[in-house]
Amino acid sequence: MEQFDVFLAHNSKDKPQVRAIAQELTRYNLKPWFDEEQIFPGDNIHQVRSL
Repeated sequence: MEQFDVFLAHNSKDKPQVRAIAQELTRYNLKPWFDEEQIFPGDNIHQVRSL
């Protein structure tokens, strides 16, 4: 199971800002859990193992 440093919970209307935050965290060698990078179309959200 992959480990993450930060869980980014957000409202979908805030997605662009949260995407920028995730990118900035990555620049500082932190591993954010960001839904669009961990959950893909067709995935069962209840079976996502990365969290």
